[in-house]
Amino acid sequence: NLEEVRAAQEKAQRELPPYARAVNEMLALGPAPLNGHYGAVSGNWLIAEELMSGHQCTLDGLMENGRFHLLGIVDSIRLPNRVSFARFELPSRLPRRAQRQMSAIAERVMLQLGYRHGLFNMEFFADPKGGEPKIIEVNPRLSPQFTDLYANVSGQSLYQHVVRAAAGLPIPVCA
Repeated sequence: NLEEVRAAQEKAQRELPPYARAVNEMLALGPAPLNGHYGAVSGNWLIAEELMSGHQCTLDGLMENGRFHLLGIVDSIRLPNRVSFARFELPSRLPRRAQRQMSAIAERVMLQLGYRHGLFNMEFFADPKGGEPKIIEVNPRLSPQFTDLYANVSGQSLYQHVVRAAAGLPIPVCA
């Protein structure tokens, strides 16, 4: 609601100036980045996003000539402090419905971005109550931290997939 937005703005105006100052000092070291609509970028900008929560996981995928392939979904299990990761699990223990939703979202997003060939990963928060998964971030590369996990669990070499994709060779997928 509007009251919460105003309270967040007031808090940001009180607490963010030291961070904005540091970003502005860094930006002053070189030519100012430009944004076509707003002009020069500044450390005084703030992006407001909705709070997200849920079961964090990473979908690893492959776009092969515009066709989506799921490589796997890795669950991120956190320590009780909810900050640090305890471990990563493959295959995901999420319900099949949530996994299908994430796959459909990933395919739509990558096609919309024009990403037609190569590996990528997309981090999600999956709603434990069955709501639609929310994207945390999209990366146009493999998840290097999971390469040994895939090799040991499914026998897939993500590095071999990258080489085959670069060479235009078919990539054997077993999700």
